[in-house]
Amino acid sequence: MDFGSPALLIFLVAAALALAAGLWTLRWRARQVERMLRHGGGDLAPPSQVRSRLLALGVVALALLLLALAAARPQVGSHDTEVRQTGIAVAIVLDVSLSMAAQDVQPSRFALAQQEVAGLLDRLQGNRVGLVLFGGDAFVRFPLTRDIDVAREIIAALEPGESFVGRGTNIDAAIEAGQSLLEDSSAATRAILVISDGESFGGQSLLAASAAAADGLRIFSAGAGTPEGATIPVEQRSGGPTPQLDAETGLPIISRADFPALIALAEAGRGRFVRLAEPDALAALSVDFDSLESSTFAVEIESVPRERFQIFAGIALLLLVLELLWPARRRFWPRTSGRAIALVSLILVTGIVVTACASGAYS
Repeated sequence: MDFGSPALLIFLVAAALALAAGLWTLRWRARQVERMLRHGGGDLAPPSQVRSRLLALGVVALALLLLALAAARPQVGSHDTEVRQTGIAVAIVLDVSLSMAAQDVQPSRFALAQQEVAGLLDRLQGNRVGLVLFGGDAFVRFPLTRDIDVAREIIAALEPGESFVGRGTNIDAAIEAGQSLLEDSSAATRAILVISDGESFGGQSLLAASAAAADGLRIFSAGAGTPEGATIPVEQRSGGPTPQLDAETGLPIISRADFPALIALAEAGRGRFVRLAEPDALAALSVDFDSLESSTFAVEIESVPRERFQIFAGIALLLLVLELLWPARRRFWPRTSGRAIALVSLILVTGIVVTACASGAYS
């Protein structure tokens, strides 16, 4: 026999403590009776009543022992079950242009985007996710995958201003790359999530979004930065980062987020826009994804242990009920004490049953 939660076997100590406390109480009562007899008062408890008390104590201790075992989820045998992996196909289209290094949001536009994407990936377990990087051009960084952990590691290692995408912001190419990434997917719902500051989006971006929507895709967008903008830090060989300068004026370039362009992009793609500066912005989009039609990607047969905690919990419940109904108990426990014990037992048993029925183990 194995246990699904072996750490909870520590609750066996509670049964031992309950038994020890009960024995100490019975011994204390016996001494009180002896003291009363020495002073000429009190009646000696008959042996049958002492045995009843010890037997009742043993029943409660055994019930606690069984409840502790039930909490540890004993497992005997196993059975095969069919596990269906369902979800949607999502292409994350991430802007890695140099403007994403601006720090008008903390720690920076790109770092905030990485944090939000990591949170989103946690909520996309079971779905298929691909990644497109874009700047002056676009390319697929990795195709659709269900390996969310690897996807998270790749995204965490990226930096803004990657040299392999060139300068600029070519959103048209990015949407087309996302569309090509999703075209071979059999998912009923295919979505593109564009994460960018929206700066320098060309007029062809809405045409690209409309074409993708006509092909059955949904386009969502997330805006990084602020309309007020900030300078773009550029690393120098000597010294720290300095603001990028305009070649014509020699003044620092101010990069401003273009939220209207991103909103228009989402509207053309039948999706929704969110601002990354809002708490859990991309997590909110996961709710939209969950509401979309999902597809079955794979069907696997898994061997699942058979949970047997119900047997132990059921026997414990039966013992507690029998103890409460025990006629002999009423002769040596006051009515008030009996009601208190009944109430505590009822709360304990109800808690165990409700917890078991609400757990994954019960399902």
